Amino acid sequence: MLAPKYESGLTRTTVLAILYAIVVFIPALIYLTLMTGGIGGIPVAWFTLLLWVEIARLSGRKVSKQEACMILILTGAEMVYPLGLVYNAWFRESPIARMFGISEHVPNWVAPAPDFRIMELRTFFHQAWIWDPITNKPGPITVSILSTIFFGLLSFGLALWSREIFLEAERLPFPMEQMSSVTIVTLTGEKKKPLYFLAVSAVIGFAWGFIVYALPFLTQAMSGRSVTIIPVPWYDFSDIVQRFAPGAILGFSTDIGPIASGLILPLPTIIGVAIGSFATWFFGNWLINMNWEAWGLPDANPDVPGVQSWWEPGMNIQLMWQRSILYFWMSTLVGIALAVGLAPVIRRPRVVYRSLVSAFKPVSGEKRFTDPISFTKITLPMILVGLIGGVALFAYLVPDFVAFAPWYIPIMVTMPFITTLIGARMRGETGVVYTPEGSIMNLLYYASGYRGVDVWFAPDILVASGHGRLQWFKIAELTETKSSDLILAYWLLLPVALLVGYLYVQLFWWLAPIPSGRYPGAAIFWDISATMRSLWIKGREVPGLFAIDRLFAAFIIGTVLCIALDSLHSPISFVAIGSGMSSITPGVLPWLLGGLIAYIFRRRMGDKWWNEYKMVLAGGLVVGEGLAVTLAVSFSLIAVSIWGLPY
Repeated sequence: MLAPKYESGLTRTTVLAILYAIVVFIPALIYLTLMTGGIGGIPVAWFTLLLWVEIARLSGRKVSKQEACMILILTGAEMVYPLGLVYNAWFRESPIARMFGISEHVPNWVAPAPDFRIMELRTFFHQAWIWDPITNKPGPITVSILSTIFFGLLSFGLALWSREIFLEAERLPFPMEQMSSVTIVTLTGEKKKPLYFLAVSAVIGFAWGFIVYALPFLTQAMSGRSVTIIPVPWYDFSDIVQRFAPGAILGFSTDIGPIASGLILPLPTIIGVAIGSFATWFFGNWLINMNWEAWGLPDANPDVPGVQSWWEPGMNIQLMWQRSILYFWMSTLVGIALAVGLAPVIRRPRVVYRSLVSAFKPVSGEKRFTDPISFTKITLPMILVGLIGGVALFAYLVPDFVAFAPWYIPIMVTMPFITTLIGARMRGETGVVYTPEGSIMNLLYYASGYRGVDVWFAPDILVASGHGRLQWFKIAELTETKSSDLILAYWLLLPVALLVGYLYVQLFWWLAPIPSGRYPGAAIFWDISATMRSLWIKGREVPGLFAIDRLFAAFIIGTVLCIALDSLHSPISFVAIGSGMSSITPGVLPWLLGGLIAYIFRRRMGDKWWNEYKMVLAGGLVVGEGLAVTLAVSFSLIAVSIWGLPY
C-alpha cells in the first residue's frame, strides 16, 4: 500500500472563500447572537463550503477536496468577534455584579474603569481598551489579543504532539471526522442535484429570516419604529403553563438554526437532550417550586402559599431561568457537567492509562499517515511559548492569587496535556468528547479559599486543549491535505478576522446599547451568564446559593446514570442528557421538530437519499436566513450612516 500523497489546500479559491465568510457572515453571526443569545446561529463552515462549491461549479471550476477541507475548517475557526469585551464592560456595571459587591473589585484589564464612561460612549476607540492609564497596565483588548496568541500556540502544539500518538501510532478511527471527510468528497464530486436542493431550502430560509430578523431591522432603520411579526428570540408560553405548572419553563425558539441542526443530529441524541432539558427546566422547576421546604430553599412567597419565593405569577422565561439558577440549579448543573466529563473516564480507566502510556511511545516505522512536521522546530516551540507566555500573563495579572496558591501553577501547566490525551482518545474512539476544564478551573479557584475577584476573570491556560485542533488534522489526513497549510492559513487570517470582528461589533454598538430591547438575546442571556459568574465568585458568602453538597450529589447521581446507560448500551447517551440539562426548552423544541422532519424524510425517501442530502437541505435553510440578515444589517448600517450626516 502506497503512502498517501498530501497536497496543498491553500489556494486563491480557499483564501477568497474564507475572506467571504469573514466579511459576509460575521455581521449575521453577531446580529443573531445579539437577537437569540446563540440559540440558533449559523454553522458558517458547512454552509460556506456548500455555497462556494456550487458557485465554483456554475463557473465551470471544481473545488478540490483539499480546498474544501481548508474552507470547512478555517471558516468555522475564524468566526471571532469581541462581544465578550462588551459583556465584561457591561458586567462590571450590571445590577447583579453590584448586588454581590463585585463591581468595584473588577480589574481595569477586564473592562475599562467606570470613570471613562465606556458604556455611555459605546466605543472601542478609547485608550483604556489598549493601555489603562490609571494602573499603567495592559487594557482589555491587549490582554485579549495576548491570550488569543498564547492559547492558539499551545492548542496547535498539543494537537501536533497528540497527532503523533493517535493518528500515527494508534490509528484511532475518529468516526465524526470520517463522516466529515466523506461529506467533503461527496460535495466536491460531479453530482449536480445538491444545487437544486440547496436553492429550494435557501429560499425557505431567506423568507423566514426576512420575516423574523430583516423586517424589524429594516423598518427600524427607515421609520424609527420596529415592526415585529414573530417574537425574538422565542415564543413564551409562560402565561399558559403557570396555570397548572408554576415555575415550569416552556417556549419555542423562532430561529431556524435549531431546526436545521435537528435535521442533521441523530434522533437518539435529540431525544436525550430533550429529556435532560424537560427534566430540569419544566418538571424540575415545577417540582422545586412546589416543594421548596424539602430542598432547604429560602422562605416561601407569603402571597402565594406553597410556592417557592423566587417565583411569582406573571414571570417570563428570562426571570424564571435566572432566578431558578440563582436559587437552585447552579450547583446541580456544575455537578452534572463534571459527571459528563469524568464519568466516561471512571467507566473506562484504561482510556487514561493507554493515553498516558502512548504519550511516551515513539512512532515506529518509516511510513507516515500525515505530512511530517518537525517536533523540535515547530511543535515544541509552540508548546513552550504557549505555556510560558500563558503562565507569565496569568502571574502578571493576578500576582496575589499566585502568591496565595502557588500549587495552582503546576496544575495549570499539566492539565492541558491530560485533557488533550483524554479528549483526543474519547473523540477518536467514540466520536463524542466532553472534558470539564472550565468546571475544574472554577472549583480549584473556589477550593483555594482565595477571596479576591481578579482571578475569576484572568485568562487561564488550564482550559486550553489540543483535541479540537487534532480533529482538524484528522480531517486533513482523510482528505490528503497538508496540516502545515492549516496552521499557516490560521495565523495569516486570524488578524483579518479579529479586525473585521471588532469593526462590526463597534457598528452594532453604535446602533443601540448592548444589551437593550433592540438586542433581546443579549438582554436575556447576559443576565443568566452574569448570575452564574457572580455565584462562583461570591456565592459562598450567601448561605444556600452555592451548595457544594448538592454539587457532589449531582455528580454522583450523574456518574451512576452514565455508567448505567453505557452498560445497557442505551442509544441515548448521558452526554446528550447532560447537555440538555444546560439547555432550556425553547432551544430544544425546534431540535425535536427538526428531528421529526428528518425522520419523516428518512422513512419516505430512504436512508441513502437522506444521508446524501441532509447537509445540503439544512445548509440551505441557514444560508438563506443568514443572507436575509446580512442584507438587512448592511442596509441598516448604510441608512444610519447617511442619516447621521449633518447635511
